[in-house]
Amino acid sequence: MSKTNGFTQNADLYRTSKAHAEMPALEAVEDHLPELGGQVCLDVATGTGHTAFFFARKQAHVFAVDINDEMLRVAQEESDRQSLSVRFLKSPADDLMFDDDNFDLVTCRLAAHHFPNAASFVAETRRVLKAGGHLLLIDNVVPEDEESARWLNEYEKARDESHEACYSKERWLKLLEEYGFSIVHTERFPKKLDFTAWMERMSFDSTGQDAMWSRLVSAPESIKSYWKPREDQDGKRVLTLQRQIILAGY
Repeated sequence: MSKTNGFTQNADLYRTSKAHAEMPALEAVEDHLPELGGQVCLDVATGTGHTAFFFARKQAHVFAVDINDEMLRVAQEESDRQSLSVRFLKSPADDLMFDDDNFDLVTCRLAAHHFPNAASFVAETRRVLKAGGHLLLIDNVVPEDEESARWLNEYEKARDESHEACYSKERWLKLLEEYGFSIVHTERFPKKLDFTAWMERMSFDSTGQDAMWSRLVSAPESIKSYWKPREDQDGKRVLTLQRQIILAGY
């Protein structure tokens, strides 16, 4: 694996990544959201902007933040290419640059597992939301079983040094409720991933990919049952990550 930051080095791979560009999870939850036209939205840890673009197409007024300059550059370039109106800014998730009571909707998709302090992110989200606003969180989750959760998070950390922790659904719900959110809707959304592309986004060469695949397919049965590593009908290595959609109101 390269020692350079995978997000900086491979930002264009995130621009074209099917795992990030495809929107079925957002489409699945859209019916549970308020009318988006005219809403003021903030996408936290936007990466190359896919989630922000989704809401901009719905005629929302969208701001998007990230801490990685190269991701923001690619996101702005793609926004301009698609003639979408999104304001991209540099800001950490746990110390947002905005005043209180600014947004109708805060979104965070496939990013919270990178946050060193998820509780601070939730607190900041509540601070910048207007009364009656919503947080839409979509992220990979782990089982509630601590041993399985530890194995999966250690594997993710071996793939990506910036990984902090995937939470279980139960842990997320408890944290959100502790900060005054009420759960509007939640559902599990399994996502089939191309293992090779997943590893390439973190600069693993073929030898490194083979080692990580061997580690995964020799994992305890509880892990293999949860992620389902396998070869598909075309001989491609695939796995299924478990994602959770959580819509919370404030």
